[in-house]
Amino acid sequence: SPSVRIFGLTLWCLNPFLLYQTVNGLETSLALFLFSVFFLLALRIEEERPIGGYWLIGIVGGLMVLARIDYALYIVALLIWLFMRRGAVNTWISVAITALCTGALILPWLIWNYLTYGMMLTSAASAGALINRAAVEYFNGTGIWTFFETIIKQSQYHLGTILEKTGMFAIGSAFAGIFALLVLRGDIALQ
Repeated sequence: SPSVRIFGLTLWCLNPFLLYQTVNGLETSLALFLFSVFFLLALRIEEERPIGGYWLIGIVGGLMVLARIDYALYIVALLIWLFMRRGAVNTWISVAITALCTGALILPWLIWNYLTYGMMLTSAASAGALINRAAVEYFNGTGIWTFFETIIKQSQYHLGTILEKTGMFAIGSAFAGIFALLVLRGDIALQ
């Protein structure tokens, strides 16, 4: 219904995470825009009203991956979804067109990156983990316990970032406050 669409669009546009990411000066706003277009094209395929054909979603997907390499998972998910929609026999041409258009955009960058840096993917993808491990080794030395400590510290760092960016601290605090209120009122009995 139109009111649900307007409500959803309003929630999306006023999302604090989205507003923050659009003004941070990085590739995130471009990646989010391309993902939105990619998602719209996938929805139109599901509704049997594709916009521009499978080549267009392949090109948008390729641009999306060039903006952020981790969005390649959405391309893989789309290709699997296309196969599972009507079976491999009926959709292999559309999957091939989508994959070829995506690959045609990504392949030159992968080749250039390999020839220039000696690796297919970006080195920045693992920079945080390398810096954290170097800091742990600097303060604690090397060994198997340092390895486990690095995993724990890295997991704690990423979990804290996720909780902070999604507002889970506020939600958790609200639930804790409601629980405390219910206990104080006697609605929940602790034994």
